[in-house]
Amino acid sequence: MGSPEAIWALWRITGRPKLALWRLTALAKRKQARPRAIELLADFGELAAGAQPRLREFLHDRDDWRKTEAAWALWRTTGDAGTAVEALTSVVQPLAAGNYLPVHLAAMRHLAAITGTSGQATGIARAVLANPRRLAFSGGWRTFDEDDQIRAAATAYLTTKTTG
Repeated sequence: MGSPEAIWALWRITGRPKLALWRLTALAKRKQARPRAIELLADFGELAAGAQPRLREFLHDRDDWRKTEAAWALWRTTGDAGTAVEALTSVVQPLAAGNYLPVHLAAMRHLAAITGTSGQATGIARAVLANPRRLAFSGGWRTFDEDDQIRAAATAYLTTKTTG
């Protein structure tokens, strides 16, 4: 069937979304779908609205990457900000306690981009900025980079929600 990236590239090169969307949707509908297949559906916007039922199922997935990318794709394909924000907020919840995983960065970035807000997500973003410890998953120099990135994402969230 092909990799999600190759299928996505087929659409971008040919300008014809039908076949690419059909294949990517088929990949995303698999029970153990790769988060990348779900994420790429978001680029199709409303054209991928047919994947909405499966995307909604992934919002309750135990895999935070699938949940994160499904929330993003759902918002991009349907405009349902409330449902997406709720799912993404559940993913970033550990940040409030100072726990960090790379998926939290993706979820916080998506929250900043979505035209919806959550009091709980706002509190989490403030907790990230108030935390005196470095928030990171890796060690070494990556610790500084990861901490800078999650703080920038939290700042972007707070900036877009208070000024936008």
